[in-house]
Amino acid sequence: MNTAARYISLFLMAQAYAGLIVLLSWVSNSIPRPPAKRAVALAFINAFSQLGNVAGSYVWPKNWGPTYRKSYIICIACFGLAIVMAFFLRQHLIQLNKRLDRGEIIEGVGERTEAVREAAELEGVPVEELRTRRQAFRFLY
Repeated sequence: MNTAARYISLFLMAQAYAGLIVLLSWVSNSIPRPPAKRAVALAFINAFSQLGNVAGSYVWPKNWGPTYRKSYIICIACFGLAIVMAFFLRQHLIQLNKRLDRGEIIEGVGERTEAVREAAELEGVPVEELRTRRQAFRFLY
């Protein structure tokens, strides 16, 4: 086996964790209010992102060695699935932005007088400023 290729692939695999950081910031900006909802979403993402570590210990059995082709195929398939899912999430956010542009109310973004008043009080800003912020909100993609 080519040692240089294996060494380079080690660095490429380590870069996968950079994607998790991008995902966390993406979700954090896509769910701005209420803060409790954003906190729960980030907690779920952190929890589910670690499930791969549990399953990963069973993907590298000794009898598949020394090449571990099946193990690498499983890892590549998981990365491919993550890319496809991110693409579908992006498309969904684009559709939500189009609905916001048309003036449709989307749960968690729309205008509910009592919720806006409570959020403004919680954040210590005038209700009108919060309404302006909510109307200008767009999902990042």
